[in-house]
Amino acid sequence: SSKRFSLPLWPLLWPCLWPPVPAETTPLGLSPLPAPPEVPPRRGDGKEYKVGIVKFMDHASLDQIESKVQQELDAKSAELGVNFNYADYTFNGQGDSTTLNQIAAQLVDDGVDVVVPIATPAAQVMQSVVTEKDIPHCLRRRV
Repeated sequence: SSKRFSLPLWPLLWPCLWPPVPAETTPLGLSPLPAPPEVPPRRGDGKEYKVGIVKFMDHASLDQIESKVQQELDAKSAELGVNFNYADYTFNGQGDSTTLNQIAAQLVDDGVDVVVPIATPAAQVMQSVVTEKDIPHCLRRRV
């Protein structure tokens, strides 16, 4: 048996049940709120954040992800007025879990502020190591 879902009709008919409202008022007859003032983007003090980028292995799709992450970090760096240093903390695990563990230990020793693992094996190793040290890591689950 299939379930049937029905929508109530009153939300669709709601605009028809009330007289038109002047453009300068809201549906409750109140004046609309003024637009919030334009706030210039916050500019940082040029502080440097260490971002560890760990790729599982060389592969065209993983290389593209790494490149896009770096591009986004550069864009946010300019927008926020801070420096995201990823050049000194970008590593390739060469498809080896032992190498990934060594990279994770090195990132912890270097005091990175955040780790961005690329590919599931890199994410698993980074999560197991950096979580204990309270270092944030970016993980994205497939939906």
